[in-house]
Amino acid sequence: GEALMFARRYDEAAVVLERTLAREESFFPARFTLALVRESQGDPARAVAEYLSALRRAGADAATESALRTAYESRGFTGFWQERLAQLIAGSSAGYQSKYELATVAARVGRATDALDWLESAYAERAPEMIRLAVDPQLDPLRSEPRFVDLLRRLRLPPALVRGASSRR
Repeated sequence: GEALMFARRYDEAAVVLERTLAREESFFPARFTLALVRESQGDPARAVAEYLSALRRAGADAATESALRTAYESRGFTGFWQERLAQLIAGSSAGYQSKYELATVAARVGRATDALDWLESAYAERAPEMIRLAVDPQLDPLRSEPRFVDLLRRLRLPPALVRGASSRR
């Protein structure tokens, strides 16, 4: 399902992911990827439901889930992501937080400078998620940023992949 999502074949990805979850409801990667697919399909209500389900399965507490649900209900999808970013930043003071995840959430709420700073940190840390940089739809708001293009160049990804990344939006 994830490969189909990165190929932006969202309908096909949803079918594969739903089939996977029918077999193993608690499989976090499939649940999270289905949330990304629903978001990319323009269905924020279903995306939020899947994100909350994924977080619950990852061990998030009730207060975290409640705050996100309330943010979505009162401020919409952007409010949901603003709350999630605040939660991630608060959690990073207590321990390691994926810089890549911080970047994807910051990109969603229009904090391009912060997102690019976190991607630079992820690059410096050699975060394995950086391999997704050219294809991750969560980062679409950053594709025209010179710093983003420079990161793609420094990753030395295949040229066709990098060229295609600049046209995704």
